[in-house]
This record gives sequence, C-alpha cells and structure tokens, in this order.
Amino acid sequence: MTSFDPISEGLYCFFNDILVYSQNKEEHVRHLRVVFDTLVQHKLFAKWAKCKFASSEIDYLGHIVLGQGVGANLGKVKSMINWPKPKTLKSLRFFGLNTLLPGSSRVMRLLHVH
Repeated sequence: MTSFDPISEGLYCFFNDILVYSQNKEEHVRHLRVVFDTLVQHKLFAKWAKCKFASSEIDYLGHIVLGQGVGANLGKVKSMINWPKPKTLKSLRFFGLNTLLPGSSRVMRLLHVH
C-alpha cells in the first residue's frame, strides 16, 4: 500500500466525508487508491451513490470547492440577502441573537427600537 501525507498531498476528512484533491488525474487516481486501500484495511466502506469523482467543483458544507480555492455558495448567499428584514423581537430571536452574543439583550433592545 502506498502512503502519503494526507494534508499536504490532498486529503481532507470531516466526520463521514472524505475530500480528495489532486493536481492531475494520475495523482487523483493514486490518492483514491490510498483512500480505498485504507477503507478496506479498516473494514469501512463508501456509499457509491454519494461519491463524486474527478470533479473540478463540488458543493461542500455550504461552500463551493474549486481548484483555485474555496468560495461561498452564491445560492445560499442570495437566500440570506433576500431574507426578510426582521421586524419583531420574536423574529430576531429566530436568528439566535439572544444566545450567541454577550450582552445580547442590550443589542436586541437596540435592534427592536429601530
């Protein structure tokens, strides 16, 4: 089995997701072989219906991962921009402001006044 340094050579794991990123197709095949060999060795498996191979762009955790880097998913950003402006204290609480910010009750009062 071939080994490689996961972080510097193109592997990112988060919970039950495995992202493999490579400079070219040959390197991608080599990385996938290491990942699959490791899964087999530990008696783990991938759900093929959820796998996506040799893609130049993927949607992952609300972000778009490209060869050039990571960016925001514009569809999700657009939804946030178009979200109706909160007009009541109750609608502000929907966003969790009362629990996320220290001194949030003061902030909530200020937002409620305007």
